[in-house]
Amino acid sequence: HFSDESFSFSEFMSESLLAQESHDQASDVTCVSHDQTTCNSRDFNRYLVLESAMQECMDESALLSTGRRKPEVKLRLFDAANSSERLCYLRDDWLQTDVKAGDTVQVNGVATPDGCYVVDNEDHCSLVVNPDTLISGTTVATSISCARRAVLGELLKGSSSGTEAMVIGRMLHEVFQGVLQRKGEVPSITMATVVEEIHKVVGTMESLEQLYTLGMSETAAVETLSGHAPNIAEWCGRFLHPAPKPGRGEIEFKRSPSDGDGSACVAVSEVLDIEENIWCPRFGLKGKVDVTVSIKGQWGAGGPVETFRAPLELKTGKMFRKQGSVEHRAQVTLYTMMLASRYGNAVPGGLLCYLKAGHTQGLPSLSHEKRGLLIARNLVAGYLGNQLGHMTLPGMLREKHTCKYCPYLKQCTLYHRAVEHGTE
Repeated sequence: HFSDESFSFSEFMSESLLAQESHDQASDVTCVSHDQTTCNSRDFNRYLVLESAMQECMDESALLSTGRRKPEVKLRLFDAANSSERLCYLRDDWLQTDVKAGDTVQVNGVATPDGCYVVDNEDHCSLVVNPDTLISGTTVATSISCARRAVLGELLKGSSSGTEAMVIGRMLHEVFQGVLQRKGEVPSITMATVVEEIHKVVGTMESLEQLYTLGMSETAAVETLSGHAPNIAEWCGRFLHPAPKPGRGEIEFKRSPSDGDGSACVAVSEVLDIEENIWCPRFGLKGKVDVTVSIKGQWGAGGPVETFRAPLELKTGKMFRKQGSVEHRAQVTLYTMMLASRYGNAVPGGLLCYLKAGHTQGLPSLSHEKRGLLIARNLVAGYLGNQLGHMTLPGMLREKHTCKYCPYLKQCTLYHRAVEHGTE
């Protein structure tokens, strides 16, 4: 059976739209960005693919230095709303997208004057295959390093019990979120505030059940969680302010690849939501944002203070690279896309916090990264959408160090031997 992380919900579309309208409380917003992540969230450009064919691009700009023309995929689309047809051309990175006749696609962007869509690296348009199959942001991020693991994770979700690291990580998330929710209730977040929240989280029925399964005592859990209390209190002292405070909230936060040293002074002025659940059929994505916050940021001394809604992603494990994990960075980018689509406002970036390392960084929402993530999402959706027929999986990664620690190593190799007739 499939998990509810990836399912077709066409029959519930009207209900979900009504629910989103009540949540948004915002008027329709016209597209304002070239990458089409800030758009009217109720405008669904859905088409049925009638034909897909590879051909040479005939535009003059498509002539390569070698004298050959760039390839492109020509899609013939049917618009059921007005019984008309349109053409769509996939070029550049989008050639990796597998689209076949019978697929449903969502095209985000503006058509050319002659009514065609051109989906290329200029990012005026994007294409989502089978958008009603909602893929979690975590799954898309995982597929960057191993698409096979991402697909197996969707198919086998909930098949394994939680480890101690997972249980402690979940409780740390709840402690951090609970502390942030107390902003405004207490003059300042102190160690005593954090410890109080730790005892509250450990005492919940869910925590007690998981600790019993692990054979771990409440005292041991409180002691483990208390080791992170200083970092939580310090984080709140640095960032929980109504406005940026020089000397406290400085972090690396490049708004573009060419943005110098990229330092900024930021403040989390408001906690807007905890575990905000977003369904985003515009991009075929879904996810729960750890914390949705309002950020006030100042780039450069004396510069204007910018205010925007942003995701705050919390990680409780080790930080192996200065720039953070590629998968974790991808999650933040995906959440910026989903928030922008839901609220119709530009989300220029988000925050990634490694609690154990005491490191927080700002991550810009860059068009080329969003493009790559949508292409990765289409790949995963293609495999999950075929499960009703003959099940297939992406190819094996075959990297000894990475595969050794994969939670789906046994299932991966069993499938490889039984179905793919492998011998390795």
